[in-house]
Amino acid sequence: MTPGSTPGSSRLHGAVVDITRRLQQETALAVQAHVLEHIGQGVNYVDESGLIRYTNPAFDTMFGYGAGELIGKPVAILNALEPAANERFVERVMATLKSGHNWSGEVSNRRKDGSQFLSSVTLTPVRFQGSTYFVSLHADISRQKETEVELQTQAAMLNLAHDAILVRDPDGTVIFWNRGCAELYGHHSDQAVGRKKQELLRTEFPRPRLEIEAEFYRTGHWEGELIHSCSDGRKVIVASRWAFRDSRNGSPGMILEINRDITHRRQAEESLRRAHADLSGLSRRMITLQEEERRRLARELHDEIGQALTAVRLNLAAMTATDERTRHLRSETAMLLEGLMDQVRTLSFSLRPTVLDDLGLIPALRTVLSLHAGRGGFQADFATTFRVDDPVSPDTATACFRIAQEALTNIARHASASQVHVQLLQDDHRLMLVIEDNGCGFRAAEVAAGEVSGRLGLTGMEERARLAGGEFRLQSTVGRGTEIRVALPLLAV
Repeated sequence: MTPGSTPGSSRLHGAVVDITRRLQQETALAVQAHVLEHIGQGVNYVDESGLIRYTNPAFDTMFGYGAGELIGKPVAILNALEPAANERFVERVMATLKSGHNWSGEVSNRRKDGSQFLSSVTLTPVRFQGSTYFVSLHADISRQKETEVELQTQAAMLNLAHDAILVRDPDGTVIFWNRGCAELYGHHSDQAVGRKKQELLRTEFPRPRLEIEAEFYRTGHWEGELIHSCSDGRKVIVASRWAFRDSRNGSPGMILEINRDITHRRQAEESLRRAHADLSGLSRRMITLQEEERRRLARELHDEIGQALTAVRLNLAAMTATDERTRHLRSETAMLLEGLMDQVRTLSFSLRPTVLDDLGLIPALRTVLSLHAGRGGFQADFATTFRVDDPVSPDTATACFRIAQEALTNIARHASASQVHVQLLQDDHRLMLVIEDNGCGFRAAEVAAGEVSGRLGLTGMEERARLAGGEFRLQSTVGRGTEIRVALPLLAV
């Protein structure tokens, strides 16, 4: 403003200039400068002669220089390439920039201390006041490259595994698919990566999928058997193991899945199970036929041979002795005949006691216990909560009797026992046979391993119990006796 006057008055003159735009530009420049000073990526620009004209703090730190230390220095000191390679690299980059395009790529750099690192670089040509400058934006990717190399190494190692190994995200999208997956399922890696696992393998779960996934995310791991479909339609059974890895950068994480093909093993096990079932059926049939044959022989011994011997004894008794020698022969013959009849009765009972068929299990057990007590010279007692009229299948009754018969035979022959206790109990739908003695006992492990005699007898008892659908347990201590416990179903299996 300037003062002015006219006669009788005074005035001020001034001019107003709008500086709003200039202030906006200054503010924008200040913001840009602030951003450049604090951005995490390295920024610099060089002139057409290749001299550095600006570096931001991130760039200085990345290359190991102090603030302003690089200004005026040739940019070539930051390149880790050999001179010849660097010359070719600069030619390619300048050809791109002079065509008016940006250049992006990876560059091998050298820090002030001589160490090298990789950076991702974007170069942009900028015209300013008649000159061209080249602005570069650097991001250190050394750690990223190390991670990529590590992942490539891990992938190569995983490709050596025979198991099918895949990595998927929580949505089921396949991220990694090893050679084992390609060999097992028929889908190559480039066909599988990026697709949904369920779409590829059509997994059949042993229980509801949501239930399995809930358990997996709760514990971080899961393992079990699954059925997968291959590209050719085949179905394979796999032993599958899952492990969850949390992400460190906020992404949803990854799931490692290892699948081992056990199809042939399961098929072999199924074949073995069927063969075992067939063998068990054959064994049961053989035992049934054996019992029927024994029953027939026992009847013939009892009814035919026994009756014939009885007739001979009666005829012998009716004969009149005429002299002392004849009387002596008759008496001796009668004694031999009585012994033969006892042997026939014993043999008939061993083959198949008629009392088991005629009167039932309890009388048969009492009879066989009394018979072996007499032979073995031990005192025996029998207790039962089972009634004679309680229902029990013929197969169960036969198995129970034969096991008791074998056990008592072993006691009489080997145990040197003075007391034997036999119990026949009913537990729910099972028949329980318990036989205890106070004999010499033995080491059950040695008998089971076949190191001492008696294994065949134990095997026979175990097999009879198993074929009848029951359980057989034995406990024995040297010097303290033996206990046998057998549980059998009341009704045949």
